[in-house]
Amino acid sequence: ISEAVKRNISLSVGRVRRAEMIEVDGLGLLTINGKPLLLVDENEELYIPFIAEVGKHVSCPSIVVDMGAVSYIVNGADVMAPGIVFCEEFEEGNAVCVKTEKYEKVIAVGVALMASEKVEALKKGKAVKNHHHVGDRYWNSAKDLFQF
Repeated sequence: ISEAVKRNISLSVGRVRRAEMIEVDGLGLLTINGKPLLLVDENEELYIPFIAEVGKHVSCPSIVVDMGAVSYIVNGADVMAPGIVFCEEFEEGNAVCVKTEKYEKVIAVGVALMASEKVEALKKGKAVKNHHHVGDRYWNSAKDLFQF
């Protein structure tokens, strides 16, 4: 959990009654009190929120992308800076939630490849490495386990 905090991820779970790490398609999925909170790959030092719990029990800085970028991102593409219409403050290496402009729903979670200041100043290049998106193998595997 301390590694998640270093990456600007906030957890709000109340009293921890049960915590476990389960494997989901090659990554660890940290569950607390039966909620899937973080995808973890300790070898890659990857700690990112699980989409289904963003805004409920876990949060991190967000970016908002235009609707033209959505179909690419939900198919696994990294987030390009020109498609970003708004971003909260974050540093390179932080976990970042990707939301749609129209509905403000989280569609992906990744790791910032540059700080938010640079994203806003440059408006070019890859801004976020997409590690988890709606409908990916982690989402589908966990969906069966947790009925969300």
